[in-house]
Amino acid sequence: MFHNPVNRFVASFIGTPAMNFLRVEQATVGNKDHFILGSHTLTMPLKARARTSNKMYLGVRPEHLSLSPENADYEIRGKVFAVEKMGSESFLYLYANDRELVLKCGEDVEVAIGDTIPVYGKLATSHLFEYGGMRISADRPLGKKTVRPASNQ
Repeated sequence: MFHNPVNRFVASFIGTPAMNFLRVEQATVGNKDHFILGSHTLTMPLKARARTSNKMYLGVRPEHLSLSPENADYEIRGKVFAVEKMGSESFLYLYANDRELVLKCGEDVEVAIGDTIPVYGKLATSHLFEYGGMRISADRPLGKKTVRPASNQ
């Protein structure tokens, strides 16, 4: 459930702090699907096309965001509104793309309230969710509900 939440509801209550959700829009450029996050256009990790809406959410856990651009697939710029030092780790709270965003980082982070900073993420540790809440995955195309076989118990 933590690594592959079936929907936004499950993703939002598994883990502390909760998963971040950012609005993204799907677009087709040439014959490839992309999603648009702020001013960034990224190649879609799945071969799925929205049937009812091109709007969705990108979900990423606070511990899967970084202040380092190394090996990052995308960047989110946000304005810091709180810093919570918790001993061996810190939590940064930012406003990004009209949403609150939480980043878990080391104790030695040097940012101040009011700073606008870049935060980086990887597609491998991010999730896409339909606006209706279901997670988009390679084994469950967009717009289809997952049907689980009945248990013999």
